This record gives sequence, structure tokens and C-alpha cells, in this order.
Amino acid sequence: MQDFSKEVLEIRDRNPKLSLDNAFVAWAIRALIIDEESRAVDSLKGGARDRGIDALYIDHESRIVFVIQGKYHQGPKIVSEKRNDVIALADLGRALLVNERGFFDKLLLGADPVVKDGLIRARQALHQRKYILRLLFITTGKVSRTHQDDASGQIEN
Repeated sequence: MQDFSKEVLEIRDRNPKLSLDNAFVAWAIRALIIDEESRAVDSLKGGARDRGIDALYIDHESRIVFVIQGKYHQGPKIVSEKRNDVIALADLGRALLVNERGFFDKLLLGADPVVKDGLIRARQALHQRKYILRLLFITTGKVSRTHQDDASGQIEN
């Protein structure tokens, strides 16, 4: 765990405006999606009125929309993630995927302008270009199998 925490701190050192939470999300994006730190940092959306989106990345080459929620817990105790946080990401994914715009439009109300623009571009990629949606809940804690199943059920219904 020390190497991992060190890498997160190094990202924050190179990007001093980032919180530790956002540095963690940037680290995860770089490790899982994009091998370029600057693009990972550019995909960050977390902040006030972010609608539960810590990062949004549209990979045009692979035709995938990534929506990321991250939870960075420090300390020796492993934290269990809250069901509501896991379900919120699934609900957001459902709003992006369903054809009916009511829930999506409600999601946009009061959203940060950068988040709003990203969500609109993501929805267009999903509906007009037939991209695939990948929701990533990235945590240093744990997510119960029940919460995972409940979140999957939210999207499938």
C-alpha cells in the first residue's frame, strides 16, 4: 500500500491543485484507461455540483465512455462503501443510456457547466455513435457483492 500511496502523492505534487481524492482518481485512470497523466488529469470532473462524477473520459478510438466515481480512504482500516454511493453511479449510467430524456435532463439541472458539457457529449456518443458505457467505482475500500448486484440491477431495469 505504501507504493500506491506514494504514487498518488506524486501525482498531487505534480498537480498541486488536485485534492488527494482527485489524485487517486487520476492515478486509477492512468493505470486502467489512459497511460498519459495529463489526459487523466484533464478528465477529472470532481468538485461542487459534479453529480457524483469524479471523472469522465470518452475514448473515441475504442468507442467507450468511461464514467468514474472514486473513493480514496487512507489509514489501516478497510472501509465498506455505502450502498447509496454505488447505486448513484448506476443511476447516472441509466440516465445516460435510456432513450427518454426526462431523468437525464433532471440530472443536468444545476450541474457544474463542465460536468454538464461532459454529460451531454457522453450521451451523444452513446446514442448517436453507439459507444459503450463503462461505469467504474474505484475505491481503496470494499464494495459488497450485494451492492454490486443492486447497482447492476439498476442499469438492467
